[in-house]
Amino acid sequence: MWFATHDGLNMYDGTRITIYKNQDSDSTSISDNIIRKVYCAPGGDLWVGTGKGLSYYDNVKDCFRNFLTEEKEVTGIVEAGDGRLMIAAGGKIMFFDTSAWKWETGHNIGQMESVDATILFRRDENIWIGTRQ
Repeated sequence: MWFATHDGLNMYDGTRITIYKNQDSDSTSISDNIIRKVYCAPGGDLWVGTGKGLSYYDNVKDCFRNFLTEEKEVTGIVEAGDGRLMIAAGGKIMFFDTSAWKWETGHNIGQMESVDATILFRRDENIWIGTRQ
C-alpha cells in the first residue's frame, strides 16, 4: 500500500513501512516530499504527483525518475490512452508520453487550458476533471 503525505511517500509491504523522501544530492530520489497524488497505472507502473512535478517509481531499481514542470504541483494523474498520461498541474491540463519519457507540447485543448483543474478521475472511457470553480 502506498500513502501520500506532506513528508514523503510511504510504502507498507505488510510488515514494515518504507519512507521515500527527496534527497537534494540524489537525482534518483523522489522529486519532492510533498506528495499530492499516487497513481498506479493499469500495467502496474507507479506515478507520483509531487509539489515539483511528476515522479515514476522503478520498483526493480527501487528509485525514481523525475519530470519537473513549470506548473510545479501535480494534483491529478489518469491514463489517457496510447501510452499517455493526462496530468493536472498548476491548474492546467498537460500530457506526458510514457514511452518517450517526456512532456508533450503543442496540444490544442482550447478552453481546457484555463479550467483550473485540480483532480482527474477516470471511469471506463470518461475522464472527469475537478476544478476549483
